[in-house]
Amino acid sequence: MSKLVFGIVGENENDSLTVSTRCYCDAFNRLGYEAQVIDYRLPEQVQIFNQHLSPGDMAFAFGVQGIGSQLKAADEKTRLWTAIQTPFISLHYDHPCHNIFNHFSDSPFVANMYHSESFLETKERYLPSNQISKFMPYGFVGFIYPPHIPFAERSIKLLYMKNSADLSEEEAYCEALPAPMCAFLRQQIERAKKDPNLQLCDLVDEIFTSFRFDRDKLKKQFWDLVRLMDRFIRHARAVSFIEWLKLQEGAVIIGNGWDFIDKTNARAIFKPAMNADKSHLLYDDSQIVCNTNPYGRDAIHERTLAGLASGTCVFSDTNSWWEKNCSDVPSLTLFNWNDPLDDQLQPRLANMGKAAEDAAGSYDAYNRIFPMQNMQNVIDLVEEVKIKTKS
Repeated sequence: MSKLVFGIVGENENDSLTVSTRCYCDAFNRLGYEAQVIDYRLPEQVQIFNQHLSPGDMAFAFGVQGIGSQLKAADEKTRLWTAIQTPFISLHYDHPCHNIFNHFSDSPFVANMYHSESFLETKERYLPSNQISKFMPYGFVGFIYPPHIPFAERSIKLLYMKNSADLSEEEAYCEALPAPMCAFLRQQIERAKKDPNLQLCDLVDEIFTSFRFDRDKLKKQFWDLVRLMDRFIRHARAVSFIEWLKLQEGAVIIGNGWDFIDKTNARAIFKPAMNADKSHLLYDDSQIVCNTNPYGRDAIHERTLAGLASGTCVFSDTNSWWEKNCSDVPSLTLFNWNDPLDDQLQPRLANMGKAAEDAAGSYDAYNRIFPMQNMQNVIDLVEEVKIKTKS
């Protein structure tokens, strides 16, 4: 029986998905598999992949965010995974709206694994299919080690890593809508900004119901609006946070696209984006890691996990999942978008001695809340696909 596993990647910002895929491969290798990354940008790796496309050559394949799930066989009609009778597992961290096709496949050999229950709910309600889709709690797959730089010796006081988004196309799309629909859409965006626990698809469905639009006939337009809402909210959160953070002494902001921010009175240092495989070095050298979450009632971002695992304090916006599971973590300061950030965050900055004491428990808190990802969950899903496709 083959032990060969391929993790598929393509274009991805700052190589973040490449790094994640590599970590998954390392985890599978620890279970006795022979896993390696196949980057479709590198011809030599594609050549290796193409040498193993007969049934039984691979144990299974996978792709973070579903990359690779839609590959076609040589006839350009059949999904590759159907043609070679090989399970493919899509590992989803993001909302389906960003690429619905990676959440829906006509191949019975493609299954989905979600790290957010609300995103799984979105898939099942709004992208129904016969695919197997499962939930697996969020956790790191990389190697987590105890912090090794004392809190007082860390050179970065406040760290925030995020690229800005160009929303000119989304703005143009919105303004091109009939005025009443554009107004309704903006109203729904404001609702979501104030309440982090709603479902974006439900909000857009209310728009469609109001205007008597058929969601099945206008599927592309429906998902375009969901994606537009998600991007607007992410961008608004990031900009609001940057406007506060830029005024804080000792802040370092890593990311591209922040040229539009007025830096006249800024105390923060702005630096360009860096490759994801170097980012852990910055977490290790930071006292406070800052985060703004994707939208969703249980949305989680790796910035928060990396901060806790690196022994830092963390500033992060909240939702119902964070309130339920992490409100008792001393090093984690959860903030909302309805009150001034100064009122919520300055008390922590005013007492860095207390912050240092609290940060000492971050690593243990991380391991309690986010244990190392159990790769057996993925292996079990592979076996479930095999059973289903044999029947």
